[in-house]
Amino acid sequence: MDLNIPSSVLRDANNSDVVIRSHKIIYHLLEDIENIMQDNRSEELRSTKLGQARVNQTFKMGGNIVGGVSVTKGKVESSSYVKVVREGEVVRSGIKIDSLRVKKDSVKEVKAGNDCGIALGSLKNL
Repeated sequence: MDLNIPSSVLRDANNSDVVIRSHKIIYHLLEDIENIMQDNRSEELRSTKLGQARVNQTFKMGGNIVGGVSVTKGKVESSSYVKVVREGEVVRSGIKIDSLRVKKDSVKEVKAGNDCGIALGSLKNL
């Protein structure tokens, strides 16, 4: 079944951000929606570099690996996701910071020139 879309509607859609799609089979519609959602998710996952830190030491605490790090550029925020790089190669990326601490205090951010401890989510070994 073809849709009879008035030319005025098509013109308005072309002049805005509206996309008109028609499908004869429901599964094609579902695939189209899935692809659109995947494209939108990819845009959301673009990263912004807040800072950089150097790992000085790692140790186990409560079954997780904790890094004793020095923040060398910018800042590290407790709500951030990190990318772990070793010898110029990305080892892991998109890992949520579980805990950010300065000494024994939990903090929201640590700026360049300071040391802190970072526990990363679901990271058992590197």
